[in-house]
Amino acid sequence: MADPVRPFVIVGGGMAADAAARGIRSVEPERPILLFSDEPHAPYDRPPLSKGLWHGTSEERIWRDTADEAVTVRVDSRVAAIDPEGHEIELSSGERQSYEGLVLATGCRPRRLPGNPDGVVYFRSLESYRTVRRAAEAGSRIAIIGGGFIGTELGASLREAGASVSLHYPEGALLERILPAPLPRRIADAFADRGIELHPHREASGGTPLPDADLVVAGIGVEPRVELARDAGLEVDGGIRVDAHLRTSAPGIFAAGDVVSFPLSLRGGRHRRLEHESHANESGMLAGMGAAGSPQDYDPMPYFHSGFFGLTWEVVGLPECDGEGPDLHLGSALDDPGVGIYRVEGRLMGLLLWNRPGAMRHARTLLHEAPGSSDSQILDRLNG
Repeated sequence: MADPVRPFVIVGGGMAADAAARGIRSVEPERPILLFSDEPHAPYDRPPLSKGLWHGTSEERIWRDTADEAVTVRVDSRVAAIDPEGHEIELSSGERQSYEGLVLATGCRPRRLPGNPDGVVYFRSLESYRTVRRAAEAGSRIAIIGGGFIGTELGASLREAGASVSLHYPEGALLERILPAPLPRRIADAFADRGIELHPHREASGGTPLPDADLVVAGIGVEPRVELARDAGLEVDGGIRVDAHLRTSAPGIFAAGDVVSFPLSLRGGRHRRLEHESHANESGMLAGMGAAGSPQDYDPMPYFHSGFFGLTWEVVGLPECDGEGPDLHLGSALDDPGVGIYRVEGRLMGLLLWNRPGAMRHARTLLHEAPGSSDSQILDRLNG
């Protein structure tokens, strides 16, 4: 009697997990694929939770339709252990499942407030979006803790939806840890002008009272979910450590998405994590291909974007530089087009495109082909 066909297994229910399924299927059109997610939903796009769903995008459009790739999606199914030598996983129910190849796309969990106070919504999942949406439609006063990506995007979306919003954050201005001066101060002024209450220098610490509001929402960053990999003996260093092909330290196991620590040539091959949409999709696809027997080099050009109140900004490469900050070429008004140029030891490391839609293709070319360009050469190329 022939041995049963072992399936490919994916652990995780986010964008990287869906991309991994598609990567496997591009190499192995027939072999079964099982996806185990501890969420109650099949994979969906997360970025619309703080943006598009508040501006007319319907929930029906966020689903990734993973099952259409002939994938068996098991929701509410937590994988509790991996046996790398036996090529098996074990679920919290005790069920065991063998695998031909395994992709870990376990993602991140929201960072909790000190003391883990009751009644706080940690904004990351579809359920958290629905909770905040119901509160906004009921006219509730909503306080957001955090002045980074989630805080600014959600705060702006809520305000445009007519909600009463306050933002509470430890920095002196919004996005201060991400964007160079004077942009954070200008952004804070724009938020205040639109009626959002700003409470800077509010450090979240144990025993600190929560803001006075009907609903408190926290968006203070994430923590990689490495416990499953670590307990299985895989190498972990702030994320699941992988090589340039997204292989973990255990044979037959690949990893993808914001949980992985991978070598990035832009930073001399040093390992780092990324938490952006393009990384989830690209690394997931290639990890899936690798698990199916067709490993690929993964050396992305990092990219992320955000926006609010009609403003858009994008970063390609890494926003890292020598000295105190990048070379900035900004207009006098917040909505004027601008450019930030990041260099390390004279080499172009990243570009900030402020209100410059359509310039990304030129920016990528500069980083790939002309990293020694001067400011004037960069501006000429972006304007071309």
